[in-house]
Amino acid sequence: MKKPKKSISTDASYVARPKRESKPLKRAMFRSNVSGMSNDFQTTAGQSALLEHAGNLDRFYESTVFAVEYAAQAINEVVEKYGSQKLTPTLKKDGSPVSEADRAAHDVLKTRLAAFSSFPLISEEEASGVPPLESVIDQPFFWLADPLDGTRDFLAGETTFAVSLALMRVEKGIVTPYFGCIADPTLQTTWWGSRDTPLTKRRNGEADALPDAVEGVAGIDREIRVLGSRSIPSERMKALYEFWRVNKIERMGSALKFARIAEGSFDVYPRFGPTSEWDTAAGQVLLEITGGGLFSIETGQPMHYGKPHWRNHGFLAASSQKLIQEWLPQIKKRLSD
Repeated sequence: MKKPKKSISTDASYVARPKRESKPLKRAMFRSNVSGMSNDFQTTAGQSALLEHAGNLDRFYESTVFAVEYAAQAINEVVEKYGSQKLTPTLKKDGSPVSEADRAAHDVLKTRLAAFSSFPLISEEEASGVPPLESVIDQPFFWLADPLDGTRDFLAGETTFAVSLALMRVEKGIVTPYFGCIADPTLQTTWWGSRDTPLTKRRNGEADALPDAVEGVAGIDREIRVLGSRSIPSERMKALYEFWRVNKIERMGSALKFARIAEGSFDVYPRFGPTSEWDTAAGQVLLEITGGGLFSIETGQPMHYGKPHWRNHGFLAASSQKLIQEWLPQIKKRLSD
């Protein structure tokens, strides 16, 4: 006997940052019917599996996006009350900082997701520590979240932090990201999409058009638009920038980089150092459903999930899989020289 599906609330509102007008979050138009969509990454089996457990997918996705926006709202409320630079963080076992805003966003996500979904949550900010893969591998789906991605930048007073949530599908022991949602609390902007829905964006609670496509091939007809993290680039990274002949690197923290590439505002984001799977899962969905991808530099294949300790190696995220296939061999060669 199937468990009764939980009721879904859609009464979200997006609280503005200090000194900005608060606008109610209007009901978005969600379309999970894949007929007529151009989506090379559509997986009918995955959609059927999700339908079996979630019921109405329009409402399921809508409630998921609201949960992420409520978490973003919780971060803004902490900032409004204390200011990000006045928070006193504590250190987790791995030495990374965690603040009251991280915990507030985690609590909201956990509560909101549980209100309409029985899927377990793997969150970076789980108070008892991040659960192992073994705790969810027997589930058809589970949530993978970074409630506040970019905590260090957030505590330093920067504004490019995010809430990142992915719905992970498990099939025969293989874990893949199926749905992704990334929210920018500062700009009150959210991007989301799934294997059966296109990329959608809204700002201040209202639908926001994606940027117009830029003409020309990156690196051939025009300069490559590169994103980088705020850390000082290594010599290897500087060599890569020289290989691409770029004069300007736009630097920002968090999963916002993936959303900005997926919407067409930038071309590529290379990363040599390690990350965690909750850092990349949501972004990988958004990239892949818009024709790009996130490939492991080590394997030359799309990043896979369910690895020990949830750890990623270096990767290349780009707006075009063709560009990835052209650049990856060159990057690996330069790393091995």
